[in-house]
Amino acid sequence: NQKYIYKVICPSLETHKLLIEKNIFIKKKLTVIKDPHINPSHIIKMKNKANENKSELSKNILAIGRLTKQKNYIFLLEVFNKLLTINNNLKLIIVGEGEDKKLIENKIQSLGIKKFVSLEGYQKNIYKYLEKSFCYFSASLWEGPDLAMLDAAFLNVPIICSDCKSGRKEFIENNNRGYIFKTNDMNSAIKTFDTFLKEEKHEIKKKLIRAKKEVKNFTQIKYYFKLKKTLAN
Repeated sequence: NQKYIYKVICPSLETHKLLIEKNIFIKKKLTVIKDPHINPSHIIKMKNKANENKSELSKNILAIGRLTKQKNYIFLLEVFNKLLTINNNLKLIIVGEGEDKKLIENKIQSLGIKKFVSLEGYQKNIYKYLEKSFCYFSASLWEGPDLAMLDAAFLNVPIICSDCKSGRKEFIENNNRGYIFKTNDMNSAIKTFDTFLKEEKHEIKKKLIRAKKEVKNFTQIKYYFKLKKTLAN
């Protein structure tokens, strides 16, 4: 019974729109408040720990998340194999554990790219990897809030990701804050990465600044004030 529901919090405009289309809740009860993932002081603390052993920045493409079908790592490896023909100085770093690990290891072996790919397993401090990354790359088939993407934006790491259903398209906003490609589309992924490689540094910097500005909407303090305002109305 909706009379007992005061407000429904949506983590993205996409979710807000879907709930309106499905007519699940009364529109006036819906409000958008981005998830409070970003804790700046914690990130800076962990980043500083990472900097204690910081090495020279290399052409590391970083992917973070459980080794599952959802994350689409087999497709990512196939894309990466093609990318090596564009630039053979690239390296793919995958951080995460999961049931598809053996499948992924076999794919790496069959593609003959073992020396270019590193499976790092679960890592408590992902910031030491983000700090050394050329870009953050996600090929997910579907996704909830992409927390690693937000961490990348906070640390000024360029974002390349699929346009799967989630709040990611909303965050990237027509390539204004990163680079987006069609989900599971090899040509689109390669073309998007090539665009990133050829992008002028000042254009990449503009995207990073816009992404950093947007990621502030995902801080805990922002969440607190928006929730307080929502409950007061």
